[in-house]
Amino acid sequence: MDSVSILVVDDEILNLQVLSTYLSDLGYDFAAAENGTLASKKIRQNNFDIVITDIKMPGMNGFDLISFVRVHSPSTDVMVMTGFSDDYGFVDIIRAGAVEYLVKPFSQEELHAKLTRVVRERKLIQELKNEIIERRRAEQELQKAHHELERRVEERTAELRQAYQQLERETAERQRVEKEATLQEERNRLSRELHDSVTQSLYGQTLFAETGIQFMENGEHERLAHCLRELSRNARTTLKEMRLLVYNLRQPDLENEGLIKALQNRLEKVEERAGIKAEVIVEQAGEVSAETENALYRIGQEALNNCLKHAQANRVTITIRIESDWAELRISDNGKGFDPEKIGGGLGLVIIRERAENLGGSMAIDTAPGAGTTIRIRVRRFPERS
Repeated sequence: MDSVSILVVDDEILNLQVLSTYLSDLGYDFAAAENGTLASKKIRQNNFDIVITDIKMPGMNGFDLISFVRVHSPSTDVMVMTGFSDDYGFVDIIRAGAVEYLVKPFSQEELHAKLTRVVRERKLIQELKNEIIERRRAEQELQKAHHELERRVEERTAELRQAYQQLERETAERQRVEKEATLQEERNRLSRELHDSVTQSLYGQTLFAETGIQFMENGEHERLAHCLRELSRNARTTLKEMRLLVYNLRQPDLENEGLIKALQNRLEKVEERAGIKAEVIVEQAGEVSAETENALYRIGQEALNNCLKHAQANRVTITIRIESDWAELRISDNGKGFDPEKIGGGLGLVIIRERAENLGGSMAIDTAPGAGTTIRIRVRRFPERS
């Protein structure tokens, strides 16, 4: 038997004794009160699950007691014992707040059945209340977890935003440093070329001019002609080198022009003005990273510089092919070529090889004396950086 506390209220002692016997035989814990007033006092002092009360009692009757229970012990269920009466009916009893009624006289079996139903319904209602409470608690926990998750997401988002901003600053600073380093490298290279080629060439022209003046004063016309021819040849070479240096002072706008346009501009403004027929052939186009694009341009520039200075070519071709994960650049000329085993790699070729290897690529040279030169560069389109 479930633990259920019951209060029995009846002003007729015999009925109270009979009902007490029934409840005792059924195994219920109960207390008894002889009228409504005593019952109200017991209700104030104890927590009863069920009150079984008569309707007609002196003083506080059954309806008064039902109202009292609803105010002072709303979790207590009320069952009513009543005989037939013209003053009230079943509907009145239920409206008053009772959950069940017994018509006197009633048997122990009937009492047991109706008590069992009330107890079962109380249990179901309590389980439902507990479930509602548990659901509300779960909803509160879920809401709390949701708020905590939102808070953490906001915090993490703020951290990521700060990290991204820091990364942007560091990237901008790195690009600035790299740009300055590139500019400094270019300045140093131009300075070396001015010293090694243009300055020396101008000095040579001065010597030819001074020697020619002496030959002219001495009437040595044949030697004078030789000096003038050498002076002319030297001047043309110096003009090529000066055009190259002037062009190199202008940094290409790769971001807006792109690799192909930048190389075409270089050929038009340097090689073609030097009398070299030049063209860019695109076998297969595609996108590459800014790093790869810049490196390929620098490699092409260095290879063209070597061709202009040493190859004595009258034709040069740049071929570009972008495929899969790789970008290929070929620079070919019809110049005098050279023997790689005897000459090896000059500074320009060393720079080209290093640029290619920095992008996970390679350089290959196909050349021989009198057979021209082809430099093949193969690098990754989007280099992986750790």
